[in-house]
Amino acid sequence: MKYVNLLNSRTVRASVAASLFAGTLAACGCAGPSLFSRQVSADEPGPSIDNVMGPTERGLRQVAFERGEKVRGGSDKDLELARGKYDRAKQLFDNKDYAGAERAFKSIVDERRKSYETFQSRFESFWGLGKDSLAYDQFGDPVEEDALFMLAESQFARQRFTKAQDSYDDLLNRYPSTRHMDRVTRQMFRMARYWLNFPTDTDKTTSSEIKLASADVRTPGDVAVSSGEPGKEGSIFPNLTDKTRPVYDADGRGLQALRSIWLHDATGPLADDALMLSANHNLRIRNHIEAKRLYTLLREQYPDSPHLKDAYLLGAHVTMAAYEGPEYDGEALHEARDLKQSLLQLYPELSSEERQRLESEINQMHTAEIERIWEQVRFYQVKGTTPSVALYCNVLINRYPNSEYAERAREVLRNIESSNSGSNFWPWSGGSTPTQTAETPARSNPTDPRTSTRPQPVESAPVESNPEPEKRSLFNFLRKADEAPQLQSPPQSPTTGSATL
Repeated sequence: MKYVNLLNSRTVRASVAASLFAGTLAACGCAGPSLFSRQVSADEPGPSIDNVMGPTERGLRQVAFERGEKVRGGSDKDLELARGKYDRAKQLFDNKDYAGAERAFKSIVDERRKSYETFQSRFESFWGLGKDSLAYDQFGDPVEEDALFMLAESQFARQRFTKAQDSYDDLLNRYPSTRHMDRVTRQMFRMARYWLNFPTDTDKTTSSEIKLASADVRTPGDVAVSSGEPGKEGSIFPNLTDKTRPVYDADGRGLQALRSIWLHDATGPLADDALMLSANHNLRIRNHIEAKRLYTLLREQYPDSPHLKDAYLLGAHVTMAAYEGPEYDGEALHEARDLKQSLLQLYPELSSEERQRLESEINQMHTAEIERIWEQVRFYQVKGTTPSVALYCNVLINRYPNSEYAERAREVLRNIESSNSGSNFWPWSGGSTPTQTAETPARSNPTDPRTSTRPQPVESAPVESNPEPEKRSLFNFLRKADEAPQLQSPPQSPTTGSATL
């Protein structure tokens, strides 16, 4: 009933919004909606969030289901028969007959879908043309949900991790708020760590290893998943021997599993761990651009995460690694310097050695910024653009007056002044002081009837010859005026009692 009331209230809000919009158009004098407007019907529902549940609601639903409360959808006899098949398949799983349990759960899933899916809906779902429709309102099919989860668990127990990932993804896509969310995300995290060749325990990592995002969390009876063996990077040969790994692109499947965790369970306990592990993997394979993006996402979305300090430290590292040198954009250099300065301010408990190392790196970034400005001076020297050379020399002197490059910039400015024979240098006027020039008559064009000396059939009024306007370069818009402007005296105030129209 709560979801029906929510839908009705959403419909009422849509009707009120449409009425207010129509009244606004009428008040503005609009005859009707424009060509690009779309009329919203009062009966048309808005975007539905009925399938989305939070952790508390999922827990309450789990308790209600375990107590045997009736879940709407289907007939009682239909649900009773499906639940009987599910219990028999669950018995096979408890007896560790994982292959038989997998076949039984697969059969249950197929039967439940055929009961409410037509051929057209299956075709549209396969090609992504339509939305998955469930026969049992917002709760979906409880038997199909449990059977799909146990199908993935059976495949995981057989260490067919690729098939298990596909089944887990199918469950998350059909039931975004499944009550098995915590278990699904934990299993996918273990598979991703196995495929990405990360260790299983943070205590066993050495100083040279990238710090793992989260330790392995297992419950009694779980299948042990150790860290995978490093595979051949960039191998073009398919994997035909190891059934625990995908045929192609094990790293890509691992990153896909981590992405499913923090997309489908963004507030879950493993969301920040999945982001951290993805960023660490990209750092390990030297994909600094993607690692920088993931560390930034972790800092912005999870400020209370225990990985925040590492996100600042490693984020500054990969950001600085993305800096390509003084000839390129300096945004990465500035961002890396800001991250290291924020790290010093947010974590005063850093050791003296760590603080000295960070301060030394910040000083190196200041030096890199000075070199970047000096590179601009050299660039415009090669191009022969003297105003730009003078501009960046002054920028360098004003920002970093005590640096080594500031003295070089002063020497460049002295050479520019000496090359102008002691005359006043105007950077925006091409290097010399503008002088008053005599007016020259406009050049005659024999094809122009206004300046031709031959008689014309129609006599025109004489045209005064104006001097040709001086051509200005790109940097002459701030040049000194040739002569003072002629200002007009203000008009006298009208006499008292007179009116001016």
